[in-house]
Amino acid sequence: MKKVLGIIVLVLVLSLVSVPALAQTAELSLKYWHAGVGGADQWVADYQVSENVYGYDEGGDYEDDYFFDAEKLILQPGIGASFILSGSYFLSPSASVGISYWGLKRSDTVGVEFIDEYDSEYIEDGEAYYWLDRHHWLTLPWWEANFSFDRDRWDYAGSGDFDGKGVLAGEGSLSMSAIDIFATKTIAGSDWEVGLLGGARRAVFNQHQSTALELSGGILTDEEGFQYVVDYYNGWYQTSEKWNFDLDSSLNIAAIGPQVGIEGKYALGNKLVLKAGAKAGILFGTAASDATWGVSRSYYEEGEQEGSYKWNVDERMDVPYSAVNSVQISTYDLSTSLGYQITEQLAVEAGYYASLWKDVPSLYFLNFNGRPCDPPFDSCNYRWWTWDQPEARNITVSGLTVGASFKF
Repeated sequence: MKKVLGIIVLVLVLSLVSVPALAQTAELSLKYWHAGVGGADQWVADYQVSENVYGYDEGGDYEDDYFFDAEKLILQPGIGASFILSGSYFLSPSASVGISYWGLKRSDTVGVEFIDEYDSEYIEDGEAYYWLDRHHWLTLPWWEANFSFDRDRWDYAGSGDFDGKGVLAGEGSLSMSAIDIFATKTIAGSDWEVGLLGGARRAVFNQHQSTALELSGGILTDEEGFQYVVDYYNGWYQTSEKWNFDLDSSLNIAAIGPQVGIEGKYALGNKLVLKAGAKAGILFGTAASDATWGVSRSYYEEGEQEGSYKWNVDERMDVPYSAVNSVQISTYDLSTSLGYQITEQLAVEAGYYASLWKDVPSLYFLNFNGRPCDPPFDSCNYRWWTWDQPEARNITVSGLTVGASFKF
């Protein structure tokens, strides 16, 4: 971003030097933009806990199951700082050429750690008695619709300290930028001014999402101090297993196309000016997508020192995907501000700026189509798997602006 800003400033300076006979006035504007991003959220997983109560009461056998503590894990680009830089060169009082740039970067992380020990309780109330089992469920968009990991597999572990665990971690990043080059024709009255502009826009959109799921067995230390190796999938073994599932997906878009717009000014007094503007463009370009789904299996083996254990990767599988597709994106920009003229050369202003990008492609994800590996490497139906891309999205960037402009 700094490099691009430097290039823009250099172009402005060189243009002023190279056309001194033509340029009657030049104006440079810099605005701070406190912008938020809408429409670019990425669903990572749904996490919830269930309790199963079963046993005997006065009515006979009793069993009930219900869910609680549901949590939707979503990567959300937050509100943060950005800048809008623009410059105009007035070839005559009613004609000008200009360039503007804005860009932003956002990132987010989410995660959850669950079932690090056996979670069950025995309840006795007079002649009635119950067992209360608590299970942890995880639903992933890239696994299978309505598929959950039921942590009931660890119920046999018994009471004691268990260092096995399930961990889900997701992280995402997003960056956007737009460079506009335009020419403006202006008509004016005594206290108003309207300009019609036409030119071109180059837009860049990059997004990345990474999700990592770890399901591991481990060492169970019971109440007597004895240690046992417990496996996630198959029960008691002398070598425990850990499974790591990873999905990494990225999207890089570059597009360029024509843009038209209108802008206006209205004097509210000697020093106050109300400004408003709108631009619309149709951009054509390419969207490069790269994605990889991977799974690895590790064994929990005893280390060189007595009583120590370590994970050793036994097997790894990666399923890559890449594609380059043509795209057509429509962009619409709206702005409004209230300016105050401090001197003939210097003005400050505060306002609002919004940019809507329509039909932005989504990230790819691996769809198991109801046939996942469970456990992996032993029952994988690769021929049924497909890489799917959700419908295109509308991305909105909007927020308050404050800045200054200088004429020279």
